[in-house]
Parts: sequence; structure tokens; C-alpha cells
Amino acid sequence: MANNQQGASKGAPKKLGNQAYTAGKVSKGKPNKKKGQSSSAFGWGAVAVVVVAIAAFIGIYLSNSASSPSTASASGIASGNDPALAPANVVNAVTNVSTAVFNEVGVGSSPPKTTGGKWTGSVTVPFAVLKSQPKVPINSEKPTFLYYGAEYCPFCALIRWSLVMSLARFGKFTNLHETMSSGTDVYPNTPTFTFYHSSYSSPYINFTPYEYLNRLQQQLQVPPSWVLQLYLKYDGTATGQPAPTYNIWGSAGIPFLDVNNHYTSAGDPPTFGPAEQVLQGGGPGRLAIAQAMDNPDGQVGLTFDAGAFVAESNYISAAICNVDHNKPASVCSSPGVMAAKQAITKHGSVVG
Repeated sequence: MANNQQGASKGAPKKLGNQAYTAGKVSKGKPNKKKGQSSSAFGWGAVAVVVVAIAAFIGIYLSNSASSPSTASASGIASGNDPALAPANVVNAVTNVSTAVFNEVGVGSSPPKTTGGKWTGSVTVPFAVLKSQPKVPINSEKPTFLYYGAEYCPFCALIRWSLVMSLARFGKFTNLHETMSSGTDVYPNTPTFTFYHSSYSSPYINFTPYEYLNRLQQQLQVPPSWVLQLYLKYDGTATGQPAPTYNIWGSAGIPFLDVNNHYTSAGDPPTFGPAEQVLQGGGPGRLAIAQAMDNPDGQVGLTFDAGAFVAESNYISAAICNVDHNKPASVCSSPGVMAAKQAITKHGSVVG
């Protein structure tokens, strides 16, 4: 298995979800049915010993290398082990949201054109702003964007829509796959993408995703020790408590985003409240969801507050722009991203 993280060349496509790792099998956490905790219970058997002795943990972790290949099967989307390719029309719709829509939505503070609908008022700055933190321990000429999540997680399912929208502004996905969240967790069967076995290339950003468990909560990938150390430091502890200083949300869990150790986001984003209910069980369907991103004040978009996804995407894009020297200018100087930058500067919690 080639290590695609090391020395990534600019713009070279990188297959996601098959990064080399050095680990033995890690136990998984039980899902918690309470809102905001389904993700925080995630996989903390994986790092429990880190809290006791992180050096010992790393030693054990590295000593078990080459023993845990990713599982694979032909069961497709039902298991998550061999996810199906996302339909081209869905991918095209979600990766080609117009700049005009991004600009119109901004950070979600303006009402939609259609009377009676709304863009959520709960879209807040999703990142903690980190100061004076060490470089992400990865050998890349480009800033590193780390995503750490799992296919079963409904909150990960929601934020992947915004992640795909955002990253498409800086590069290109190929072989993007689809899945759905767990059928037995909260907000079951939320349709989404998976970064497992997908590819992404960008001249601006090094996107490094890990999907730890499949939708049946079986081990899918084991992140390397440096990823778990970042998760422990900026997100939470092995007992599920928020990390001191850095975690500003009051709970620990996935999805976890780290934008080059300048911005981090931990756990259930507050942005997607309306969508949690509407999109479970498939919602209006993948294509309708994807198309609504480019028409958030249309009939379908208003049902699940598609504007919130667009606003979240502007925030993610702003974080990327702030670490990649504002490239490309067509994205980083756009009004929607500028509004997100200003909100991060004005309202973002500065820590560390």
C-alpha cells in the first residue's frame, strides 16, 4: 500500500481512504443514542492508553504495523466496506455550486427569497482558531486538511456534503463514493459520501481523510499515531471529555477537522439541525439534495435548510484560504468567503 501522504506532489491525484498506517486492530466505541453523543462515543478504545501514557501508546501502535489491512467485500453500500461510486449527476451537482449562490448565502445571515422559508440562524463559526501551534507532522509542501470520521456517524454524513462542496473549489474529486450513516444510530440512513477509496487532487491543499469505522461500526481504517495525537490534543480525551483549552464546544467527538493546525472543529456541528430530521432515511434523495445546494431557497432546499450547508462550505473555504495564501483568488476573494473570513476574525474563539 503506497503512502500517499508523504511528499505529495502539487496537484497529483491522491487516493483517499487507503493511506498507509501503522497499527493493530483498535476496539470501537458503542454508539450513544443521544443527540451530539453518537459521535463522541466514537472509537475511544483506540486512544485510551494515550491518556495514561502517550509514549507507550505510540510504541504499541507502531509495533503492530502491517497487521491490519482494511476489510473489503462486495456488499457495497450496505456495509461500507466496498462503497459504490456516487452517480455522476450527484457529484456534478454538488461540486458545481455556483459562485453566485455561495456569495448570496454568505454565512447564512440573509433570509431566502422565498417567503416562509429560512436559512438557519444557527450557522456559527465552526472553528476554533489556533495560535502558535506546531506544523502538522506530515511531509507535504501544501497545507494539510485532516478529516477524521466514520461512515456510521450521522453528523459526519451531513458535514461531508459541505466538505465536498468546499474542496471542489480548490481541486477535483475522482471516484467519489457514496454511503449512508448507520441504520441503528440517531438520524439513521442519512445519505452521504465517503472518502474511503475516493481520490482528490489540488495544487493548493493536501486533503487527508480517515473513515475509522464503516456504517456497521466495523473497523474500516486505522489512522496513524499522528492523527490520533491531533485528535486527542484538539478534540477530546479517551473518556469522551472535551480537550482542555482547545475544544470550545463542550463535547468531544467526530467529525473532527484540522486545517493545518490553524483551525479545528470538533463533534456535532450545530449548523445542520433541520437537516438531521429531514435527511434521515434518505430525505428527498441524493440527487435532489445535491441539486438543492445550488438552489437553497427552492422548495427542496428549504425543507432541509440547504443554505446552512452552503454557509458551512464558505467557512471551510475561508479556513483553507487562510492557510494556503489565498489561492485561488477567484475563491478566496469572493464575497461569500470574505464574509466567512470576517466572521472567523470577529467571532472565532482564539485558543492556544
